[in-house]
Amino acid sequence: METPRDPNARPGLASHTPDTRLGTIAMLTCVLAWTTSPPFMKYFSTVIDLWTSNGWRYGAGAIAFLPWTILAVRRGQMPWRVWKLTLIPAVVNTVGATFFLASLYHDIEPAFSMLCLRSQVVFATLAAVIWFADERRVIRSRPFLFGMLMVLGGTATAVFLGNESTGGVRSTGILLLLIGAALFGIYGAVARKYLHGVPSMAVFGGVVTWKGIFMVALMVVFGERGGLSALDVEPNLWWILILSGIVGVTVGHGLYFVAIKHIGVALSHGMMELQPFLVAIVSYYLRDEKLTLGQWTGGLCAIGGVLLMLSVKQRLRHPAVEK
Repeated sequence: METPRDPNARPGLASHTPDTRLGTIAMLTCVLAWTTSPPFMKYFSTVIDLWTSNGWRYGAGAIAFLPWTILAVRRGQMPWRVWKLTLIPAVVNTVGATFFLASLYHDIEPAFSMLCLRSQVVFATLAAVIWFADERRVIRSRPFLFGMLMVLGGTATAVFLGNESTGGVRSTGILLLLIGAALFGIYGAVARKYLHGVPSMAVFGGVVTWKGIFMVALMVVFGERGGLSALDVEPNLWWILILSGIVGVTVGHGLYFVAIKHIGVALSHGMMELQPFLVAIVSYYLRDEKLTLGQWTGGLCAIGGVLLMLSVKQRLRHPAVEK
């Protein structure tokens, strides 16, 4: 999923000295943490219902992130106004995460889902163009538009050149996956619109808290036996469910904030494009998921398009100063 830009520290705080090595290590570890989530989520789709899976995972993640949320509150970064504003992106992200997980219950495999999620950058761009004047200059760039076409074409290629038929349950899964990707893309733009200038730790503290509350509430209402069916699985599996939420939500995002503080958003997002390859490797060994040559070709095209769009956006936002 796409995380909102880091506005860095509050005004008046001492500036830090970026540590490129630390930021790179943090981002690579973050990518590894996020790589574990799709295979775990797919595995638990065969054991418990999606409401129960989301409720336990995101509830655990919100609780584990609570110390940082409390720290942001004590620093005065989270007045009630921020809590109210984080409610908006939290709703978008919650619905997006629900659609994404639902796709894994409809014959969608983890590696394939990661390739299709690259399309979220297109929806993020379209939302940003509507809301932010500075983004309209970016989208008028021909290389940027070409990158967007690469993403769309690559995603379509990955969808239609697989081994499986796209009929029935799988078609439903693809539709759910693309809706989830669209909402993940819109989420970043919504967070920027309503929370620009708020420290990123406060933004995520509010979002993850609201999201944990929403997911637990949905689990209680719609989950099998109010979510208690998770306690019927083997104890080791229950702990893995909780751990997957903590690693994917708390550890992953905590390291992401460290990374963008030291190496910036563009490079962090670029390194995030390693995730589909890592998920493919993990899914191959755990689930014997094998992407076809057509899917790899489409996926590489989409990833290349994302990287091109990021580079163009970075160049146009921060043009080189002529000497």
